[in-house]
Amino acid sequence: MVERLPQAFEQTADVLELLAKSGKVTVERGEVKSEVATTAAELRTVAADSEQLGKSLANPASALFLMGGR
Repeated sequence: MVERLPQAFEQTADVLELLAKSGKVTVERGEVKSEVATTAAELRTVAADSEQLGKSLANPASALFLMGGR
């Protein structure tokens, strides 16, 4: 499941942008274009973070080593 998480976040960002371009997104506050861009960027950041999480979970010993250094 963790391996698919980055792809899911990327695809969600893509769909959100497509829906916004076709005028099918509304927001309560702010400008649609700006809010969609911010949300899509955040989703892509989470995608990158979840990719790193997946790599860490694939090798539990390295994950423990990284956490021990904090």
